[in-house]
Amino acid sequence: MSYLEVPLSSGKGGRGVLVFSTIILVLLIGCLTFYAAIVVPAGTSVIGSTDQGFVTRLVTWRFNAIASPCWVALLLIHWKKGKLSLRYLLLTMIVIQAGLWYTYIYLDASMDLSRQEIVDSESFYTRHQWYLWLTTAQILIGWVLIWKFGQLLAEDSSGNL
Repeated sequence: MSYLEVPLSSGKGGRGVLVFSTIILVLLIGCLTFYAAIVVPAGTSVIGSTDQGFVTRLVTWRFNAIASPCWVALLLIHWKKGKLSLRYLLLTMIVIQAGLWYTYIYLDASMDLSRQEIVDSESFYTRHQWYLWLTTAQILIGWVLIWKFGQLLAEDSSGNL
């Protein structure tokens, strides 16, 4: 039996895969929510929005680099055994992640790192709005996924998976 063929129900390590997947999901979405809701506003109030943007540039690159393989792994793990809605939500997260990378690359190219300035501010802020909307979608869908994984864990506990 290969790694991806592990059943998601109790026995043969399936519950462990489900618990591990839930932990990864909670960490990803929890960290993203905390950063967006607490860290960015606090940083902006202390150092200003432009300087905070240059800090966020570094953080979001790292977060995207961590999140991207996690979304792919979660989709692969749950592709065969996961419910259809779960598969579509995970696939949506991959599409959103691709959109975040695309927008990030554009935003990064619009920043003059040596002078810490935005090169084309009008275009930059329009693209930045898209980045924020994609991040908001990722957070909201992420919380729906956490709820769905919680349902799966509850069903698995009752043996109805």
